[in-house]
Amino acid sequence: MASGSLPDIMQALSKDFLQYGQEGAFLPLNDLIDKHAPHLKQFLQDNPDVRSAASDNDGNIWFIPFVADGEAEKGWFIRKDWLEKLGLEEPKTVDELHNVLTAFVNNDPNGNNKKDEVGFFHRNTSIGIEGLMALWNAYPDYRAFDGKVVFGPLEDDYGVAMENIAQWYKEGLIDKEIFTRGSKARDILLADNVGGLTHDFFASTGNYNEQLASKIPGFRFEPMLPPADVNGVVKEPSKRDRAKNYGWGISHSNPDPVATIKYFDFWFTEEGRRMANFGMEGDTYTMVDGKPIFTDNCCRPTRK
Repeated sequence: MASGSLPDIMQALSKDFLQYGQEGAFLPLNDLIDKHAPHLKQFLQDNPDVRSAASDNDGNIWFIPFVADGEAEKGWFIRKDWLEKLGLEEPKTVDELHNVLTAFVNNDPNGNNKKDEVGFFHRNTSIGIEGLMALWNAYPDYRAFDGKVVFGPLEDDYGVAMENIAQWYKEGLIDKEIFTRGSKARDILLADNVGGLTHDFFASTGNYNEQLASKIPGFRFEPMLPPADVNGVVKEPSKRDRAKNYGWGISHSNPDPVATIKYFDFWFTEEGRRMANFGMEGDTYTMVDGKPIFTDNCCRPTRK
């Protein structure tokens, strides 16, 4: 920012755009959107919360927010090749998940004759166990249920969840270093062929199968449906925040802001939304009964 030499398009947090935009680093987008981005304009009109997140108190829009479709932002990912090797099915209940993790850490699915497998792991050292907590209806923060806001750690279910998770940890089903390993945990544990199961962002787990195919024959790290909680309810605790606090801004030195805003407008067309969420039709997804359905190519990092 201090250099004054900025790229044409920048991705940052909203506070950066709101601060530096007002100081002249970025262009206000209101007029550009009104004149050249009809799909983006309509989207912001239909989603005032998103428009508000991208605007300052005076109503100036400083960035195009990132908004992904769908309700959940995270999911469960498991070593399918380990399940097949051990003759197990995807776990559909809490007890079945416990049994699968027990088999992962005790029955040598990586075949190296060492007890080095890690059952459940995560790269977030603060709330990495959030997915597990939901199995006992516990949550680490504020949630709204039936019109009532509750603070998860004060609910009885939270204590029950902690007792069970502590027991699983004692049994060795949860990574012993889950609170210290850090952001590279997934990369390291999968590359070392010792990680079995995690709960993470859909958008962040895309290319391990291709990256590790030559190193680990048969490697398959794939999504699975959430196991039902202790009450038999299948649910995903994460939820997409449509009023995201980050996105893309157009710098003051961009030589063609009209072309740039038209480019962003494409991503808010029906075709653009499908591409952003599903990839390339005929490659990563196909249309079935009017709905996009992923193909086996959906996790490849490159496209033809």
